[in-house]
Amino acid sequence: KAPDNSTTIALDLGKASQISFSWGTVPEAAAYRLQVADSQYFLDKALLFEKVTDQPNFPWLVNSLNGSYYWRVQAIGKDGREGAWSEESHLTLISRQNMSSSAQPIYIGDTSVT
Repeated sequence: KAPDNSTTIALDLGKASQISFSWGTVPEAAAYRLQVADSQYFLDKALLFEKVTDQPNFPWLVNSLNGSYYWRVQAIGKDGREGAWSEESHLTLISRQNMSSSAQPIYIGDTSVT
């Protein structure tokens, strides 16, 4: 299952990045339901998105999103029956700012405190 639990992923500020979710296959599964939320309880208000796919992976395109998120997956049988949810995994996204060639460092000279 990837990304690993408690992973921190640095995203470039202002650029779209791809986070690749993947999980093991389940015999007799016709599809998988992936949920990503900002709460480990996956309540409707906390749900960022839900995706049903026939593949055991999903690429999430993210643009400068910061915070802690949780994800889990559920197998769906050919007959439509839903399996148990996987254990949720936690990931942290942080934006890193790229220093462009026009960025200038700031130097602080002598200072005194009175």
